[in-house]
Amino acid sequence: MSKTKESQKPNTRVVIYDWVRLLATIWVVIGHSAYLDDAAEHGSIAFALPELLSPAYNDLPLRVVRFLSGWVYTFHMPLFFLLSGAVLALSASLPSFDGFVKKKAKRLLLPYLFYGYFFMLPVKYLIGYYTNETLTQALAGFFVGEDAGHLWFLPALFWSLLIYLTIRKILRHFSVKSELLPFLICMILSFSYELCPFEFFGFKTGLDYLIWVALGYLFETIRQKAKPLPLWKLSALLVVMMILEVLHRKYLILHYLAAILVGCALTYLLARLCEKAFCKVTKTGFWKVLCRNLFAVYLIHDPLEFVILKLFWHFGWMESVAGVYGYTSLRTVGVFALSVIAGELIGKLQSRISS
Repeated sequence: MSKTKESQKPNTRVVIYDWVRLLATIWVVIGHSAYLDDAAEHGSIAFALPELLSPAYNDLPLRVVRFLSGWVYTFHMPLFFLLSGAVLALSASLPSFDGFVKKKAKRLLLPYLFYGYFFMLPVKYLIGYYTNETLTQALAGFFVGEDAGHLWFLPALFWSLLIYLTIRKILRHFSVKSELLPFLICMILSFSYELCPFEFFGFKTGLDYLIWVALGYLFETIRQKAKPLPLWKLSALLVVMMILEVLHRKYLILHYLAAILVGCALTYLLARLCEKAFCKVTKTGFWKVLCRNLFAVYLIHDPLEFVILKLFWHFGWMESVAGVYGYTSLRTVGVFALSVIAGELIGKLQSRISS
């Protein structure tokens, strides 16, 4: 049985959330694996499928990957906010405000600036996303949240977590112990986020996604008190979620919020089954390396997608069967693996510098 909130130690690591993080990261890589064009405030790029494209491009395995790419876009970013809220709830008490701000700024804002200025923007410039003139504009705008690319999530999550913590501290000041009230307040703020008169560094976007941080926190408080479901119930629920997904894809039976919840629930149930089926994996060194570099995968993977696009179009590799299979493999498994390796090397370099 899970520990209760009162007995749980601060910063307790819950293996199920490592599995959710892994699946969520896989989803975001797959989600970015099929686009051929992209646009931002100061730059854009667009590739058209070549006339001599190999017929293998429409083989079933490659069509499945492109289908999954569209599917994960219906829920994968709210899933990250949900996960962040759930992890926040693992602590036995609310963190101090100043310490929390410093910790999240170091964890979210510094990587945003570092990987944006020294990796994402230079790579996009090299593949033709920006010209000399628009690169200057993008470099200036990136500091306030423009042309953030896939990194938009980091400042938005920073604000979401900060706003949520502020709400809980205010309620605690007035001795309000309800777990539901913070969620209701966040829901109202999220549904009215467009009324915010300004957008700076992802603040408005953070308001938009605030409901998912609150829901994740609420979910974790419930999870800690609930009895674990047996395997047959987990499997049955997963089948139900999959049926709902299939019906929604065909008939659009779900409201967009319900579609998000179904996608997130499906991911969580799949993570629970992976946790049970591969429990020995989590005790290996490979698992530790993988888990500590999932954040690096998020930071690094998307610019690599642009590089692969550029190379395959420049050399005309999409005209062969091997080319289209290599293209899809590199934009999914290849990008993931390269990002893990790069993250591990960067981590070792940071450790050596700091020591």
